[in-house]
Amino acid sequence: MHIHNRAAICFLFLSVFLIIPPGDALIAQVEAPVDNLTETQTWRRATHERFLEWAAQVTPAEANRLNIDIATTTLGPTVTKAFGHTAIRIRPQGAEEFGPDDYYVDFGQYDESAGFIWRFVKGNARFFAYVLPMASAYEGADREGRGLFVSELELTDRQKFVLVKDIERALRDQSEGYEYDNFTNNCVTFIHDLLADATGRNIGLQVPDGEGPVTWRSRVLDYSDDHLALLVNEILLFDADTDVPRKPEELVFLSDDILVALDQSGLIGTNTVLIPHRWVGHNPGLRDRYARILNPEQMNQLFPPGLNQFSATVNWRKSSLLFLMLATLIPMLPLRPVRKYRKYAERLYAVVFGISAIWVTLVSRVTTFQFMDDNILPLVLFPLDFLLWKQSGTLFKKWDWQKIRLYYAAFRAVTLLIALILYISVLPQDIMTLWVFVSVWFALFAWNQWTRLHSSEDRT
Repeated sequence: MHIHNRAAICFLFLSVFLIIPPGDALIAQVEAPVDNLTETQTWRRATHERFLEWAAQVTPAEANRLNIDIATTTLGPTVTKAFGHTAIRIRPQGAEEFGPDDYYVDFGQYDESAGFIWRFVKGNARFFAYVLPMASAYEGADREGRGLFVSELELTDRQKFVLVKDIERALRDQSEGYEYDNFTNNCVTFIHDLLADATGRNIGLQVPDGEGPVTWRSRVLDYSDDHLALLVNEILLFDADTDVPRKPEELVFLSDDILVALDQSGLIGTNTVLIPHRWVGHNPGLRDRYARILNPEQMNQLFPPGLNQFSATVNWRKSSLLFLMLATLIPMLPLRPVRKYRKYAERLYAVVFGISAIWVTLVSRVTTFQFMDDNILPLVLFPLDFLLWKQSGTLFKKWDWQKIRLYYAAFRAVTLLIALILYISVLPQDIMTLWVFVSVWFALFAWNQWTRLHSSEDRT
């Protein structure tokens, strides 16, 4: 096997693991996996059942003795934890802090198994709502080096009572799990809907003018810039649904945004930092997101000065894409100094963008996620682009491969035109950066192929 063939195979595997790191999901706002919930540890099941028994007996008169907080865990190093996490903490007054009656209501647990990642990609992985001891959540966050803080919910006694009853009902209704969705059915949206029902308010995220578009994609950009795998997935897999302007209440699906939305609704009281965040090298834009919620003193408690948690200087979005684009585009220019690198640029394009196209097409065809199933990127990055790795010879000992490559460039012009028409008419997906790049690349590719063919014919 030639070295370049081995390199292509290695890059294939690296690309797959870049897009879905082992043991991680795509973009899941969930906590660490738990054992099968039908066989969970005795202490965990006991906490869950004790909470249900207690919630069933709570009366309106007892509601004024409840402390109810939003518990926020900061982002972690893996894809499944890269968006942080949100849960509800409920503790009756007089109950020991971190004791057996200090409850952590979590709507974002999952049952990890061998087929979990593939089920997640297809959009039918099941997630679970479960009640843990607050001490367990505390120990888990501390062990992982993630920050943890609680935000007091300022609710009336009636609202507290309704919230507890709604939580009890949701836990029983979701006893068999629910189908996760990044934007409409996750740990944050469950809590958002419960609080909206309990308070009778339309809780939405009011985005200041000038902060950018009010779309699902726009809300996750700071996070995707923080994690290369998230960046790849956001660019390749998000479809037009993520670029449609959303109502304020539809924008509440991230752990920091729900706190801002609740604060804008007058429902957030005192914030208390329990554990400092100890992971470093984050996108500085994420610090600004937490600063919307916490005052300077609380920010220093959550992100202690000197640890450089937000020391990242590289913008993955710009640097990685720019490098790939320049590395594949410059050698395609009709300039003599770069001509000798052209075959490497074609093969780099075939491997990087060809494999990406295969992955995008596969996911968009098998998934039931409503934010991935109308993806027009497979028309921009076409699955057959991988065939550009082959640069000479014949097909079936009959057709000259150079002419086939030129015909393929003409075919790709048609697919790019269709993608542009769909973008303008019915699917306004954020594809223009890649569309312009691929269009220019294939224009140069077609010119080079045409020149090569005609120069060969002239010599004969």
